[in-house]
Amino acid sequence: MTKVKNIFILFIFAILATIFFFFYSGSYIPLSLDSQLDNIIKTHDVKFMQKIVLNKKTLTFLKHVSSKERVRNISDFEGGDKNIYHYATGIKNKTIGVDMKKVGLLNWHIKTVSEE
Repeated sequence: MTKVKNIFILFIFAILATIFFFFYSGSYIPLSLDSQLDNIIKTHDVKFMQKIVLNKKTLTFLKHVSSKERVRNISDFEGGDKNIYHYATGIKNKTIGVDMKKVGLLNWHIKTVSEE
C-alpha cells in the first residue's frame, strides 16, 4: 500500500510541478494572444478593433481579413516590462505586433495591435 501511495504522491507532485512551470514560464501568454486575436478576427468586432489598433492601416487590414483566417507563428516574448509583453505574429502573410497587458494574476489581454 505504501508503494502505491508513494507513486500517487509522486504523480500528483509531477502534475503540480508541470502546471507551475507552465504558468511561471509564461508559456500560456501566447496561447491567450492566439485565442483572443482569432476571436477578434472571427467576430469582426470593428468597435473593439478601433480600441486596440495603433493606426488606420492596421484597422483597414484587420477589417478586410477573412473571418476564417487564423493567427500563425506567434513569436517568443520580444520585450516589454512586467505588465506589458510584446509579441509578433502572422496574419495572412503579414507580421503583426501585439502588446499583451497583465490584468490579473494570470490574466493577459490584448492592449494594442499594429501592422509591422
